[in-house]
Amino acid sequence: MAVDFVGGSETIRHSQFGAYRTKDAVVDGIRAKTGRRPSVDLRDPDLRINVHLGGGFATVSIDMAGTPLHERGAGRRAGKAPLKETLAAATLRLAGWHERVKADQGDGLWLMDPLCGSGTFLFEGLGMALDRAPGLHRDRWGIDGWRVHDEGLFAGVLAEAKERQRAGQDRRVRVVGRDRLHAAIKGAEDNAQAMGLTAFVDLAQGELHDAVPPLGPPGLLITNPPYGERMAEAVEAQATMAELGNVLRHNFLGWSAAVFAGSIALSKRIGLRPDARVPIFNGPLDCRLLLLSISSKPVEGSGPGWKGQGDAEE
Repeated sequence: MAVDFVGGSETIRHSQFGAYRTKDAVVDGIRAKTGRRPSVDLRDPDLRINVHLGGGFATVSIDMAGTPLHERGAGRRAGKAPLKETLAAATLRLAGWHERVKADQGDGLWLMDPLCGSGTFLFEGLGMALDRAPGLHRDRWGIDGWRVHDEGLFAGVLAEAKERQRAGQDRRVRVVGRDRLHAAIKGAEDNAQAMGLTAFVDLAQGELHDAVPPLGPPGLLITNPPYGERMAEAVEAQATMAELGNVLRHNFLGWSAAVFAGSIALSKRIGLRPDARVPIFNGPLDCRLLLLSISSKPVEGSGPGWKGQGDAEE
């Protein structure tokens, strides 16, 4: 077992001391009940206990997940300032990607991120399209050490999930990722290889202003542009958002887009009128998810001239 302790009180002023006291209490209780003392393994415990102490109350929880669920496994690596996989998956659902997957009649599915980083959106979207249960290849769960855990029932669930994965391998789906940084694309390529998804992925280094859709029916563009939290980066973040609006309106005719904006102010820089602005938190940051339907009507000229043709947000 292991204990994670957060918080304190007048008598418990150090989290490590709180963890020790919790461990002693649990160990003594189990020894009194069974006559045996459990051992402690801080790195890979069978059972992890979480304690939060504050305001005179302690909340004691048993971790039923084990490794955090956003860590999908299979050698996947995160890039610089990534979204957690769980948040990326929720964002894809808000953007209606799962409905596109359900409605697909074999015509093919296209998903693109022109600022892909390590490819979190792309791989979560692929997982949904190919019916790959997240965490399917984990070899350990928090429930494994639970006495009432039904191993037979869970084995049946895993077998069903693996069969669904095999059945989904023939789906026509293609994801396209671009990023101006070679290191980001290299990380995305390594992730695709580790997960056995290279056949479905088109990754290449490229600038945002050169982004064009792949050949095929209109798909979903989803991206998480830089937030510019530091003052020196704020101007660049605003320019990137404005450039993204231009690229969408000129190049992605008929597509849908979901843009994760790091602030309310930044969300207005894209220039396009969204179908919806969904409040969503990335940790402590109050963000907005912009859901956009890009007109299929071409615009005249280049640059932001389209803003005078009725497509701009008022």
